[in-house]
Amino acid sequence: MTKTAVKTKKKNEFWERNKKSGGYLLRKKIMDAVVSICRFILLFGLCFMILQPILNKISVSFMTEQDLFNPIVINIPEHFTTENYKIASEIMNYSKALRNSLITSLTIATLQIAMCTLVGYGFARFKFPLKKFWFGCVILVILIPPQTIASSLHLHFRFFDVLGLFKLTTGDTINLRGSALPYYLMSAGCMGLKNGLYIYMIRQFFRNIPEDMEEAADKFARYDLTVMPVVDGDSRLVGIITVDDAIDVMREEATEDMEKMAALTPSEKPYPKLSVFEIYKNRIPWLMLMMISAVFTQLIIGKFEAALAAQIVLTTFIPMLMDTGGNSGSQASVTIIRSLSLGEIQFRDIFKVIFKELRVALMCGLSLAVVNFAKLMLFDKVGLMIALTVSLTLLAVVLIAKFVGCTLPLLVKKIGLDPAVMASPIITTVVDAIALIIFFGLATTLLGI
Repeated sequence: MTKTAVKTKKKNEFWERNKKSGGYLLRKKIMDAVVSICRFILLFGLCFMILQPILNKISVSFMTEQDLFNPIVINIPEHFTTENYKIASEIMNYSKALRNSLITSLTIATLQIAMCTLVGYGFARFKFPLKKFWFGCVILVILIPPQTIASSLHLHFRFFDVLGLFKLTTGDTINLRGSALPYYLMSAGCMGLKNGLYIYMIRQFFRNIPEDMEEAADKFARYDLTVMPVVDGDSRLVGIITVDDAIDVMREEATEDMEKMAALTPSEKPYPKLSVFEIYKNRIPWLMLMMISAVFTQLIIGKFEAALAAQIVLTTFIPMLMDTGGNSGSQASVTIIRSLSLGEIQFRDIFKVIFKELRVALMCGLSLAVVNFAKLMLFDKVGLMIALTVSLTLLAVVLIAKFVGCTLPLLVKKIGLDPAVMASPIITTVVDAIALIIFFGLATTLLGI
């Protein structure tokens, strides 16, 4: 069969399929062509915006002084010369200037790439409040000429300050002119030259990459499917996903969630194949984070050192209160995270979830407080006010722990992050600090210490 015959056959097949679809395929093809043309024009214009200043600088470097002051000469030199390069190399220390320029340019470029990639990926993958508004601001940064804010930036870095802190502590602002620091600050905030364009391009890149198969696996479970078709842009079958693929994905996702909930960095290898160093790398970041976060607990205890010195017996109740709060928060968070992964609840159900968990927390807290009060009075033989302080703290800690445990995973899911990271370790750390603040606050009030 000749190439012409193949093309004719494909063309006839297209028109037959278009007829069956009621003209949908033809309309879609026309729309895709229009979008492609518009995208080409946009990208061509954006590329010109990037390259034109660079090409202009290169052209100017080969102009004589006469060309520079000639209003007729714009881009192409009338009198070509290389004397500018000779003069520049004689005036400045070329090797040192080249080294400094390379170091500064490469570090700033690396910082810009990292931050723009992070922001672009966030716009492509995550859902957060006012997402369209903030992306509109990015587009606005692309359209606004940098000359419009040049004067404002000059004054900002001439009298640089952060929320008035420098002027408050030193009595004056900082002059950053003449240093490379403004370039690094602008790059870190994605406000460097053409950063808006880079964010847009990276966002488009990540939007065209298919997301993981977790959504497909959820549809297998929801609709009791055994096979799912995969089609291209023209609705043509290009492959299938079978139920065993979905089971593999579900198993991997469940394992990943369990590892995150246990404060482990997920690993694709099974445990027997992991080396000691790989296990160390998976565990040490979270352990380090938990250790650093425990500094807040240390600071709280240090602040109430005088109260503890007045009533040493209060120290013995701290582990019980912290553990009970952490366990209560973990119970709520694990339940909510599992329901989120199964699609049983959404962020819109947050008030229903809070109302239910608070009722559960009230019953659990009262039960624990009553039993604990009886234990302290009958067996530990402590004073009435101490027993009352500890029991009221226990009730308040359980209420707050359940509230934090049920709301944080929902909020994290809403902004597009994995709610599994808000499980036991994070919840426990947050609740520990809150439990100590409540305990010492009640002790100070009720015991007068």
